[in-house]
Amino acid sequence: MYKKNKFCLSAMVLAAILSFPTTISSLAAVDPANAWKKQNDGSYLMYDGSSLNGVIARGIDVSKWQGTIDWTKASKDDIQFVMIGTKAKTGLDEQFHANAKNAAQNGVKLGAYIYSRATNTTEAAKEADFVLNLVKDYPISYPIAYDIEDDATQGSLSKSQLTQIIDTFCNKIKAAGYYPIIYANDYWISNKFDSNIPKKYPIWVARYNIKHTFATPVMWQASSTAKVAGIQGDVDIDFQYKSFEGKTLATTWRNIGGKQYYYKNYQPQKNTWVFDQNKWYYLGSSGTKLTGWIATGNKKYYLDSSGVMKTGWIKDANSWYYANASGAMVTGWVKDKNLWYYMLKNGKMKTGWVNDGKNYYYLSSSGAMKTGWIKDGRNWYYLDASGAMRSGWYMVGGLWYFMDNSGKMLTGAIKSNGKVYYLANDGHMLSNTMVTLNGAQYYANASGALSGYSGNALLVSTGGGHVKSASIHIDDTTTTGGADNAFQVDTATAQTNDTTSTQSTTTANTTEDNNTQESSTQASTSTEQATDDTSSAQTNTESESSTSVISGPGSDIITSTSAATGYNGGAYTDDASHGPGVKK
Repeated sequence: MYKKNKFCLSAMVLAAILSFPTTISSLAAVDPANAWKKQNDGSYLMYDGSSLNGVIARGIDVSKWQGTIDWTKASKDDIQFVMIGTKAKTGLDEQFHANAKNAAQNGVKLGAYIYSRATNTTEAAKEADFVLNLVKDYPISYPIAYDIEDDATQGSLSKSQLTQIIDTFCNKIKAAGYYPIIYANDYWISNKFDSNIPKKYPIWVARYNIKHTFATPVMWQASSTAKVAGIQGDVDIDFQYKSFEGKTLATTWRNIGGKQYYYKNYQPQKNTWVFDQNKWYYLGSSGTKLTGWIATGNKKYYLDSSGVMKTGWIKDANSWYYANASGAMVTGWVKDKNLWYYMLKNGKMKTGWVNDGKNYYYLSSSGAMKTGWIKDGRNWYYLDASGAMRSGWYMVGGLWYFMDNSGKMLTGAIKSNGKVYYLANDGHMLSNTMVTLNGAQYYANASGALSGYSGNALLVSTGGGHVKSASIHIDDTTTTGGADNAFQVDTATAQTNDTTSTQSTTTANTTEDNNTQESSTQASTSTEQATDDTSSAQTNTESESSTSVISGPGSDIITSTSAATGYNGGAYTDDASHGPGVKK
C-alpha cells in the first residue's frame, strides 16, 4: 500500500507469475474505466469481466499521492468508506487532516492505516501512539489497519518477531476502543506470517486485478488503478465483505496518551457537557476531561479529580463552596438542611458578620446563620428569627432590651425618647421597682422610665428628657457604660465624681451572662439546592411571632406584633470596616 513504491518487488513478481494466464486473458475483457463499477444486480464488474458478489460496500484508500480530493464528487461515486494514510516515510502524511475532515463532512465513513517499518515492539508501540494521536480528533467508525509489507525493514524478521510487532500495535489500538485489522498481500499472509495471525486479527488482503487466494478477508484491495470522480489519476479501490457494525463503539470513553476523551456517534466531543452513567463531565477544546473550577455560560462549576461535576458542599483549598442541583456555584444565601449560609461573590462560604445590603447577620464557624443571643468578643447581640441583627428596643422572652446602632446590647442607665431607663447587668430593662444609683434611689415605673426624689437630687423624666432642679450624682463605677462613662441626659449637666461634662452619646456597658450560643455542623456532602445562584433571595420558612418596639418602652409605648418573614434579597458587604462591634 506504500503508494508509488507499490508492493515489495518479490511479492508482486510472485503474484504475477501465479496469475499469469488469468491476467493475459483478462486484459481486453473490460474497459479499465468501467472496471470495479456496480452493476444493476448489485454485483461489481471485475477487471476480467466477471462479477464480484458478496460486497457490503465499496471504498478507497488514499494518501498524499492522490493530492487534493474533491470529496463531494467522490462521495457521489459510490464511495462509502475511506481508509486514510496517516504516515509518510518522513512523518505525517500531509493530506491526512484534509482527507479526514472533508471526507467526514461528505458522509464518507472513516478508517485509517499506517505503513509500518517497525522492527521491534518499541517501534510498533510508537507507531500505534502516532496513529491514535491523529485519529482521536475524527469520527473513526471503520478499522485501523496495520500495513505489514515493507521488505526492506521487516522482510528478514522471523514469524515470531512479526507476531510480537503485530500484537503490540493491535493491542494498543484495541485498548483505545478502535478495531485493529492487518493489511497484507497473499504472499506475506502465506509465507511471512505465523498461521495464528489470520485467526487473531481480521485481514485486509491486497491483490490487484486478480481475485485473492486468502479465503476469509474482511476487505479486498482489488486495484491500484481505479478511477473515481473527484480524484485526479489512479486510486486504490477496496471492497468490504464483512460488516464493521459495533466493532468500534460509537459512544464511549477512550484513553489516549493518558488522557480521556468522549465520543458520541463516533464524533469526538469538545467544549461541551457530557452526561454518562448519571454523572456530568465537561470536555475542553482539546476534547479532554477538565477538572477543578470551570466557567461556562456565565456560571462556575467544580469538577473533581476524575472530572465529575460536584453538587452540594465543596471544599477547595480550605474554603467551602456550594453548588446547586445544576452544579452551578451559588452566591448569596443558601439553605441546606434547614440552616442558612451565606456565600460571597467568589463563592466562598462566609463566617462571622456579614451585611447583605439590608441587614447584618452572624454566621458561626460552621457557616450556619445564628439566631437569638450571640456573644462576639465582649459584647452581646440579638438576632431575630430571620437572623437579622436588631438595634434599638426589642422584647425577648417578655423582657425589654436595648441595642445601640452597632447592635451591642447596652447595660446601665440610658436615654431613649427623652426619658431615662436602667438596664440590668444582663441587659433587661428594670420596671416597677426601685433603682439605686450610687446610693440614690429612683423609681422605674411600668414603662421603665426613672423618676423620683433622692436627697437633694431630683430626677424627673419629662417629655423633653431634661433633668429639673439640682444635679444628678451618679458614680461612673455604678452606672456602667461605654467610652463616654455616663448616661446622657440631653443637654442637661450631669455631675460625675464632681466633674462637669456635657454628654452627647448614649453609652452602655456589657456584661457576661449565662447566655449560650447554639452550634451547628455544616454537612459537606449535601446536594439540596437552597437557592438558584442567580438569586440571592433567602426565604425563611420558619416564621415566629415577635413583639418589636417602634418608639421604645416609654409612657407612650407602642408595640406591634408581626411575623418574621426573613431576608428578601440584595447585595452584601464583605468589608471588615463595617459590621456590628464597629463604632458607627
